[in-house]
Amino acid sequence: MPQTNINIRMDEDLKNQFNTLCMDLGLTMTAAFSVFAKAAVRQKKIPFELTTVAAPLNSGTGDRQIEAGMWAFAEKHYAGRTLRELIQEGLDDMEAGVCRPAGEVFKELERKQESRPA
Repeated sequence: MPQTNINIRMDEDLKNQFNTLCMDLGLTMTAAFSVFAKAAVRQKKIPFELTTVAAPLNSGTGDRQIEAGMWAFAEKHYAGRTLRELIQEGLDDMEAGVCRPAGEVFKELERKQESRPA
């Protein structure tokens, strides 16, 4: 599929924080924005709730709730393993041919989502 470029303006500090987060997740900012765009197109909506008033961070919602969910997932699936070990495991899987193209995985996830009862 042909690729295209887009330009996004944002606060420099936010950009740096987002870049750091992406690097921690093993993504480029381009990949993260592509994941967002694919989710929005697939769901035909912004893939998270938008409100006119931000919930306070200490309310148990918003960023802290998302962060808590991410940490819970990481602890369940990656407990006791370093980032270096996880990256090496991914590289080993790539060399062994265990990995699949992201587009293939997304299509499989879409098929599974569509086959779920409403």
